[in-house]
Amino acid sequence: MDNVPGMYKINDMSGYKPIFGVRGFWAGSPRNIIFLINGVTQADGFFDMFPLAQFTIPVEFIDRIEVIRGPMSVMYGPGSFFGAINIITDNKQNKFNSLFSASYGSRNTRKVTLRTTGVEGNLSFSLNGGYASSNGLDEPLSKMSSQAHLDKLPPVVNYKDSTQDRLENEYKQFNLHVDYKKFYADVSFHKSRDEIYLIFPSYSDGSEYVREITKINVGYDESFSEFFKLTAKFTYHQFNSRLYFDWWNAHDSGYSSSQSEMYESEIISYLKIMHGLQLTSGIYFKRVSDNLMNAYMHNFSQYAQLCNLDDIDLLSFYSQADYHFMDKFRFVAGFRLEQHRKYDLSRMNNPGLETEKYLSDTYEKDKIEFIPRVAAIYSINDTNIIKFLYGKAISIPSFFQNMDQMAAFRPNLETEKIQTFELNYIAVPLPQFIINTSFFYNILENLIVRQYNLSPQQTLITFSTNAGKMITKGFELTLQTQPIENLFVELSGTYQHTTDERDGFEDINVEYSPHLLGYLKGAYRIHNNIEFSISAHYVDQMDTHWIINQRLGNRTDDYFTVAANFRINDIGGKGWYLNLHGTNLLNEDYLYPTYTSNANWVDKGTTGEPFSLLFTIGRKY
Repeated sequence: MDNVPGMYKINDMSGYKPIFGVRGFWAGSPRNIIFLINGVTQADGFFDMFPLAQFTIPVEFIDRIEVIRGPMSVMYGPGSFFGAINIITDNKQNKFNSLFSASYGSRNTRKVTLRTTGVEGNLSFSLNGGYASSNGLDEPLSKMSSQAHLDKLPPVVNYKDSTQDRLENEYKQFNLHVDYKKFYADVSFHKSRDEIYLIFPSYSDGSEYVREITKINVGYDESFSEFFKLTAKFTYHQFNSRLYFDWWNAHDSGYSSSQSEMYESEIISYLKIMHGLQLTSGIYFKRVSDNLMNAYMHNFSQYAQLCNLDDIDLLSFYSQADYHFMDKFRFVAGFRLEQHRKYDLSRMNNPGLETEKYLSDTYEKDKIEFIPRVAAIYSINDTNIIKFLYGKAISIPSFFQNMDQMAAFRPNLETEKIQTFELNYIAVPLPQFIINTSFFYNILENLIVRQYNLSPQQTLITFSTNAGKMITKGFELTLQTQPIENLFVELSGTYQHTTDERDGFEDINVEYSPHLLGYLKGAYRIHNNIEFSISAHYVDQMDTHWIINQRLGNRTDDYFTVAANFRINDIGGKGWYLNLHGTNLLNEDYLYPTYTSNANWVDKGTTGEPFSLLFTIGRKY
C-alpha cells in the first residue's frame, strides 16, 4: 500500500495498525477505505472500521490486490469513501496444490503459513492457516515526547520510559473456501492481540487489545443465458473485542469489551441489453444487531454500558450502465440510493452505583441519499486514451461515534460526503513505455474527527466532531517502462494541496496532508528462478490536528524509505524457495504526526518503522 500513487500511511500506535490517507485526506480512523477479502467486507458492526490488525492476511495467500482510489460508493457501498481495496486469495492461476512457509526476522518476528487446495469432481476447496507474532518496536518515549509535554500529565500518572515489550502482537488466521457447481462458501476466523498506547503511556506491560472476528459467506452464481446473469450472497459477521487498560499507576486500570453481530445480503443482476450496452443492478441490505459495550475505567471511577435498542438497518439499491459505441468511446453512469434507518441507542453510566444514570437517544438521519457516478473514456487511438471521472460517496456515522455524541450531550453527527472530479490521460509513446497523468479535484464535507479530553476533575471526555469543507487539487504522474525483457521500472509522483474552507482557516495548513509524495518500484529477474525488487517511498512533511488555535503536536519532517526483496524460487527443482525482505534499509529516523488518541503525551510524533529484515523459507508442492 505504501507504493500506490496518492496513498500514504500514518501509524498512531492505538491499535489500528497503519491508516492510509488518499489524495490529501486522512481521517484518523480506518473507516473511509473499504477493505474486502474475496469480495467480503472486513468491517465490524460496532465500530464500522477496517483496521489492518483485524484481517492480517499472510502474503503467501494473496494472488493479487485490486486498488481503486476515489469515491466508490455506487458499486461497493458503505465504507468506500476514499477508495476500495479488494484482496484476492483464490490463487486460481497457481499450479501448486499446497504451500508451507516459516519466517523469522527483526524484533523476534515469527510467521508460519500453511495452504492446501484440492479438487474432486465438481467440488474444489482451499484451506489457509497463518500465525504471526512480534515483540514490536523498542523506542524511548523521549523520541516521541518532550519532557515538558510528559510533565503536563496528571501527577498520578506513572509510566515506563520506553516501548520495550509494550507493543507486542500476535495474529492467528484461518480460512476455508469451497466451490461446488454454482454455489460457493467462505468461512474465516481471525484473532489478534495487539499491545497499544492509547490516551496515556503504558504503566507496566502495555494496554492489550484483543479482537476475534468470524465471517461466513455463502453465494450463488447463475448464468441463465449469454445476456443475463444473477448473483446472490449472504454474509454473517461476528465481532468480539476486549481492551485492557494499562494506565497511571496500576496494571489493572480497567477494561472495555464490545460485541456485535452483522448480517449482509445482496442480489446482483448483470444484463446485456444489446451489443455494447451492459447494465449492472443490485439490492443490498445490512442489519447490525446486539451491539453491546461494557467499559470499566477504574482510574476515572467511570463505568458504563452501551447498547443499541433497535436493529441498525441500511438498505440500498444501485444500478450502473456501461455503454460502448463508435468503437472509441465508452460511457459509464450509475447511481445508488441508500437509506440508513433511525434507531434508538442507550447508555447506562455507573450501573449499580448510587450515581447510576440512564441516557437514551435516537439517531435520526434517515434521509435517502442519492449517490451518482459518471465516467467517459475516449480512445484517440491505440496508444492514447482520455478519461473523465466523477464520483460521489458518503460515510454514515457509526454506532460507536453516535454513542460518543450522546455521552458528551452533543447533537447527531452529519454524514461525511466527498465528490471527486478527475481528468486522466494515458499515452504509450514507445513500446513498453507508459505515461499516466491525472488531474483531480476533491470536495470533502463533514469529515469526522474524534477528540479525547480531560476535564479539570480528571474525567475522560471523548466525542467526535464534523470538520468543515475541504478542497484538494492535485496532479499525479506515473511512468512505467520495461526497457529489457526481465526489468520492470515504475516511477510516480503526486502533488496535492488541500485547503480548509471554514472562515478563519484559509491560511492554516490542513492537518495530515502532505503536499508531495514520491514512489519508485523496480523488479529484475536475474535468472528464471531468481528475482530482485526494490521500492522507495517519499512522504512530505505534515502538520497535526488544529484545535482551539493550536496544534496537537509538532510538524513532522519529510522522510524517504527504501525496501527490497530477494527471492530464489524452485531450489533444486523441488518447489523450495527462499525469500529475504528488508524495509527502511537506510535506517531513516522519522516520525508520524501526533493524532488525538495520544495527544495527551505525544507532541513530537509517533515513531516510524526502523530497519527490519525478514527471512522466509517455504515449499510449494
